[in-house]
Amino acid sequence: MAFRPQDLHDLDVAHEVRIETHRPNRTTRSVVIWVVVDKGEVFVRSVRGAAGHWYQEALANPNVTVDDSGRRLEARAIPVHGADSIRRVSEALQHKYKGTDGLAEMLVPEILTATLRLEPRTADERPLEAPAYLGADEPSELGPPVEVGMLDAGGPIEERVLLQPHKSV
Repeated sequence: MAFRPQDLHDLDVAHEVRIETHRPNRTTRSVVIWVVVDKGEVFVRSVRGAAGHWYQEALANPNVTVDDSGRRLEARAIPVHGADSIRRVSEALQHKYKGTDGLAEMLVPEILTATLRLEPRTADERPLEAPAYLGADEPSELGPPVEVGMLDAGGPIEERVLLQPHKSV
């Protein structure tokens, strides 16, 4: 299974994403990581190698969530063992993150085996969207929308952004 073309594009251009893994005590860990797309496949690598906590958790429970600036994709993490795939990921990392601090650490031989391929959990995987009422222009029963500019003492806001109070489901 592959992610939708739009998801592949967005992950390809994202500098960093968050990966959420599940600890044995059922709590969630969220870590910022790098992601690369090569030949329509999505890859991640633990900079701490096999010692990385999120990596260990992904091996124990491969159901992970990728958060790309608030758009969440549910995925399965699959260990990458093939030398060709590991080489491809290293080359993709070098191309995407050239000149970025931390790149050398991602290419250390002991780290290379901590590479995972991510694929959608289901064939019809769609990004997890915020509940419809959060994006609606309808007034919330909890109160009127708040303009961000009223809360921000910074410069002018380029576009009109409204926040709605949380409404329980």
